[in-house]
Amino acid sequence: MIRKTFKTLSPVRIYLGVLVSVALMASGLLGTSVAHAETAPLDTQEVAETLTDITNISGSTADELAVLDNVADVPTDLTGDSAIDETINGVELTIPVDPSDPLTLGSATSPAVEIGLPYAANASDAEVVDNGVVVYDNQNGSATVPVVKNDGSVQITTIIAGPRSPNRYSYSLGLPAGGSLTVIDGGAVLAVDKAGKFILGIAPAWARDAAGRTVPTYYEVEGDIVTQVVSHSAVKGVEYPVVADPFLGIALFDKVTKKTVSGKGFRITAKLSWWGETMERAGYVTPVGIGGLAVMATTGWDEVKSKQPSVNKTTMYQQYICHVNFGWGLPLGDTWDFESWSGTHSLSWWHSHRCNDQ
Repeated sequence: MIRKTFKTLSPVRIYLGVLVSVALMASGLLGTSVAHAETAPLDTQEVAETLTDITNISGSTADELAVLDNVADVPTDLTGDSAIDETINGVELTIPVDPSDPLTLGSATSPAVEIGLPYAANASDAEVVDNGVVVYDNQNGSATVPVVKNDGSVQITTIIAGPRSPNRYSYSLGLPAGGSLTVIDGGAVLAVDKAGKFILGIAPAWARDAAGRTVPTYYEVEGDIVTQVVSHSAVKGVEYPVVADPFLGIALFDKVTKKTVSGKGFRITAKLSWWGETMERAGYVTPVGIGGLAVMATTGWDEVKSKQPSVNKTTMYQQYICHVNFGWGLPLGDTWDFESWSGTHSLSWWHSHRCNDQ
């Protein structure tokens, strides 16, 4: 079994076996060319063996490289149309077996969105890497690897095998009528409905090579298509494989719990999801009218209420807005408390009291 090792390794380690094969082919030891290596089918057994054998690799420890942290331990198989069909943290999601079928995300507060995968027409059907993770070989020197997280988000990792692999990876989003995509400060992309309400988000683009170095990347948005451009072939000294991804999320909170406090009332505790942290750090309202904090102030509050309806009190909303506006500046961390027994005050008062009426 590879479970324990799998949960702690970076995505670069998954394809270390592929990297070794490419290096050997380039040297002629395997009697083939780098171009062939970039289009050779992926061997998931080799992937599993590499995960088992490798315990350390040098490189960046940035959060975005922790692709295999907090992977959802959900049933993953190829017997039906969906390799994964689960509800996680209130998010209903499906990962298809056939890459030409869409990946879907939706929740009680957000309509289902269908996401078309890059190079799906020629890609092979899904292969199971582990629970919560499948791989599609794009047959062009790249692979698409959706990774389902415990908070209901999906990190659609792209593995780029060599310099002849594509530089562009496009994802079509089936938005509701009147919906649109907006790039906000920091590079994240928001999908909103015709009223401007948050539907789904894509975290800022990133890419790293096998040595952990940053590879230039950014998003292009045209209509309902988001394209991640990874300029790996234009950069000298890139070590392959390159790992990149769009990180899609709906749930802004991992969990929202309620605890009775004797003689006072009750306390609601809301823990931000990775995506919620990303939105909170994304900044204020942009000129087009929406930003990360605007999402947290509206959709975030709706999500908290849907998970704990008793939170719907004026003072608790004031405490929540204080956390949204000042939480990272104080800082207050990723867990926010709202007490039912607190009074009502101005936002400046809450700020001066660190969002706490104690």
